[in-house]
Amino acid sequence: MKLHHILALALIPLAASSTTGAATLYQIPQPFVTNDPGALQQEKEINASAYADQWVAAFGVLKVTSSNKIEIVITKDGEPMTLSNIFKLVESPAISHIETGNLLIATQRIGKRDFRVIIDPRQIRYIRETQP
Repeated sequence: MKLHHILALALIPLAASSTTGAATLYQIPQPFVTNDPGALQQEKEINASAYADQWVAAFGVLKVTSSNKIEIVITKDGEPMTLSNIFKLVESPAISHIETGNLLIATQRIGKRDFRVIIDPRQIRYIRETQP
């Protein structure tokens, strides 16, 4: 009998608050952040991979010849940095079958040697063509 009285007394404040402010009882405070690994992975793939595809397509519009020079301006630690004499820009291969390639590999010619530079596509600010 005592347990029944305790439950009845516990429900009185809940019933009183439900008549006065029912909307605040079940309201979710904003912002609501989920730690869904699938959503985080999808967001990472969309952001980086979409940028990688766009930059490779933009680079393909420029016709790279020996007479023109292509430069990629990136930001590193908040400061602009120019990579000059770029003649190739490709997307990195996928590391696994789940993830897509989300880095860019630029080939830079300095003197008679070629160097590969790995770039996060979110670092690129613009690609420009310069005439010698």
